[in-house]
Amino acid sequence: MIRDSNSGKLAFIMNGTASQSLTSDYLQFQGGVKILNGTFRVNFNQRDSYYYWRGSDAVTVRFVTEDGGSTFTTFSHGDLEMSGGAFGSTADSSSYGAFRFTNIAYTAGTINLRLAGASQMDSIDLTTYYNRVADNTRGTESVTYEKVEGGKISFAEGAGKMTFQFDGDLTWVIDNGTGAFDLNDGKGAKVITWDNEKGSDLSKDNFAANLFESSDGDKYQAEFSVEDDGLYVKYVPVPESAQIAAIIGTLALALAVIRRKKSA
Repeated sequence: MIRDSNSGKLAFIMNGTASQSLTSDYLQFQGGVKILNGTFRVNFNQRDSYYYWRGSDAVTVRFVTEDGGSTFTTFSHGDLEMSGGAFGSTADSSSYGAFRFTNIAYTAGTINLRLAGASQMDSIDLTTYYNRVADNTRGTESVTYEKVEGGKISFAEGAGKMTFQFDGDLTWVIDNGTGAFDLNDGKGAKVITWDNEKGSDLSKDNFAANLFESSDGDKYQAEFSVEDDGLYVKYVPVPESAQIAAIIGTLALALAVIRRKKSA
């Protein structure tokens, strides 16, 4: 892996029919991930200490983030470009985390995330980070931090909905409409984090996900919410056939009324 961003950037391109997994918690690549075909999985739980510029004398990673002006966390792994296939967290890992990219450019494909619980879930982080710049021209090291604005999600022309596969027991993100569901003020689990208003040109209709069937045989569908700080998801009951028929009937009746008014 590239440990110093001054010497180059490593990127991963997946274009095949097989599945590849990187289980290391020391993935310091910064050149991005491009999925054309096949399945590419990484360990989302990267060691924060390896990304702290003060964390270890052996580590020379130059991309860090700042929290409150004193705590430095992970750098960006570059852009995630999805043209097909699947990208996600390693399926058999018992650890979870937020994997940082700068942008997501989407055309097609599936993003796999594990949602086993509020403290056992994977997500993607697109927020601001800081580039550590060291100047040694005067004989002593002078360090400054360049702010790198967080990225956003973009869709290629003709792209379909960004599709997720959420794995695990999703009962904890089910909203049955009783008013008792209060996870993140009823929005559900945050699966992508971005800087304030970076999702302003997105809508919930840009996203889709797998159905979930409970142990009782009840079926639920994903309902997304685009907020200032990220993308949230919860699961709601799939409408029964009778409900769907009633909705269609109501719409048809309303359309007939409109037509009569126009012809009058």
